[in-house]
Amino acid sequence: MRTSMSRNKSRWLRAGLAAGAVAAVVIGSATPALAAAVTVTLSATTGPSIGGNTLTATATTAFLSGYTAPGTSFTVPACPTTYSTTPVTPTATVGNVQATVVKKLSNTKAAITVPAGVVTVGSAATTKYNVCVYGTMTAGSALIGTATYTVAVAPTITAVTPSSGPAQGGSSITVTGTGFPTTTGSITASIGGTSLLSITPVSATSFTAITPAHAPAANLTLAIGTTAGTLNKTSAFSYTNGIVIGPNTAPNTGTVDIDVQGVGFLALDFTTTTGTTPNDGNAHVYLTNGTYDATGSTTKALGEITECTDVIVIGDTELICTLQLAKSLSSAGLSVIAAHSSTTRTITDGVLLAATSSNLTSATAAFTAADVGVGVTGSGVSNAFIGAYVNATTVTLATTGTGATLTPTATTGNTLVIGGPRTVITGASLTSASATAASTALFVSTDLGRSITGTGIAPNTTISAYGTTSSVTLSTAATATSTGTLTIGQPYPVGIDTYTVTVVDDGGFGATVSQSIVSSGATFTVSPY
Repeated sequence: MRTSMSRNKSRWLRAGLAAGAVAAVVIGSATPALAAAVTVTLSATTGPSIGGNTLTATATTAFLSGYTAPGTSFTVPACPTTYSTTPVTPTATVGNVQATVVKKLSNTKAAITVPAGVVTVGSAATTKYNVCVYGTMTAGSALIGTATYTVAVAPTITAVTPSSGPAQGGSSITVTGTGFPTTTGSITASIGGTSLLSITPVSATSFTAITPAHAPAANLTLAIGTTAGTLNKTSAFSYTNGIVIGPNTAPNTGTVDIDVQGVGFLALDFTTTTGTTPNDGNAHVYLTNGTYDATGSTTKALGEITECTDVIVIGDTELICTLQLAKSLSSAGLSVIAAHSSTTRTITDGVLLAATSSNLTSATAAFTAADVGVGVTGSGVSNAFIGAYVNATTVTLATTGTGATLTPTATTGNTLVIGGPRTVITGASLTSASATAASTALFVSTDLGRSITGTGIAPNTTISAYGTTSSVTLSTAATATSTGTLTIGQPYPVGIDTYTVTVVDDGGFGATVSQSIVSSGATFTVSPY
């Protein structure tokens, strides 16, 4: 039988064993149990051989639990089971480069700055490294996480050609440099944050792409993404206010409506594009023969050949207007109405003008109905115009006012010039703010659309309606009340040539102008038919 002393000894022994067990548990909790390394996910699996970029390493388990300062090595080929503080410069077969900046973000996530020693080795364009995460940066620390990471030679960018293009995009550009991958889909690129289209590798030193649409902006950054990471080139490309027009050809016998595609039209004021003030300070659409240059106080160094009038803005990227091709403007912005080859011709033989008759005849049938209203000058004829067309061989002359003569120096062989403006019309009258011009029966129906100038008439005014031989309507109301001389003439049509449609925000002389660029999309051809 056991005594009470032996029973107490047994109880003391059991209590001591229990206490020891508890102490053992407490001590063991200070050091995590060793476990197999887990596979971690990197925020980027590729990067440049120069290093310096930062990755995050994340696992689905708390692989960093119990550690505060994990260590990381980039090794070739496989991860050692314990941390080594001895660096080994990578070769084709072996290497060990320690990351000096490693931060624990949580028990499942760490941030790792890739060391500069992670470079491509051998002749390969890329080298695959094992990313080895250890519990600490102490030699012998256990491997707790692994991943793979590929480095590649970082590309360089030399130039972007061309370095600018229209804001609506569509420009084909070539990017030159070094180290570009050559497989389809291996390059991503953007300008000003907007992705390039149709990127096509050409060689290790160039690729082509199409620019997307972008608001006008200068010196935008080109960003290129490859397996070596992202490379930026600042001030690489500028989007200009370019336009595309359609149709892009028409004869110079009248007008044509054109559709203009571009950007930023809502911010422009086109309210005065009526054809009478082409050089005011508002926005205009011009036809130019070269790059528009507003330099000058009363004329422009290279101004508009004609204006696209009656602009209607459809939206910020589209407008329509009426291109005036049957008349051209001088460098001062005034309609050119002097005699010119298209409406002036000289008859030197076969002209018979009886001294007592206003009939002018041509044995060579030189007349057309379009001759009505044009001037006639020559031997014995002054201040006259063709008042009526009878047939191809006969027209009737009319006088334009005081001082007119219809007496030829001879009845045959007179040299007469037909065409050009009627330079004198006496007895004309204008009333300020009225659009009606009156005369002593000196207007003809073919005056419709022709230019008219004189005291109290605004520049670039035309005859917009024919009433009677003594009354016509002007396209712009008179600016003053006056009587005296008016000049009616055929304006010069725009010459047959290739021009540029240009949108400007200020049509004034000497203005600092924001204008659309000269591009193939803005080319307009004036054709003979």
